[in-house]
Amino acid sequence: MSADPLLRPARPEDFPPLARELAALPLFQRYGSTPEQFESSWGKALAAGEGLWVAERGGVPEGLCWFLQRGAFGRGAYLRTLALAPRAQGGGVGKALLDVYERETASAPGGWFLLVSDFNGGAQRFYARHGYHQVGRLDGFVVPDVAELLFWKPRLR
Repeated sequence: MSADPLLRPARPEDFPPLARELAALPLFQRYGSTPEQFESSWGKALAAGEGLWVAERGGVPEGLCWFLQRGAFGRGAYLRTLALAPRAQGGGVGKALLDVYERETASAPGGWFLLVSDFNGGAQRFYARHGYHQVGRLDGFVVPDVAELLFWKPRLR
């Protein structure tokens, strides 16, 4: 892989190409996600001032993280989405975006939270390697046949 990606706040022009790539991933196919849904959700998140960052290489976005400062129980930061285009997987881009999430929400007293699909073993292993551990399970939370696993990384005092 070439040079490290540029990490920066997302811009509306990032949405169309990234939405097309991410909506095609098996993970998002399972949820019935469309590029239009992604673009709409990200546009609303940007307008609301939520955390929305991209990783880009050569001017092309290849990954995104979307987070809330106090989206978990009013105390913890919540990572809504961390997703990469296939070409960016396995090259450290996910870790770089996870670092952005943790850095940008470092003041959250309750630590860091996220949900992972029960069928997404790769993501579960990724988050476990970075200090997150499963603390709950929500059967049918988003779609009936999938359990969302609640992961938490406590904030070190």
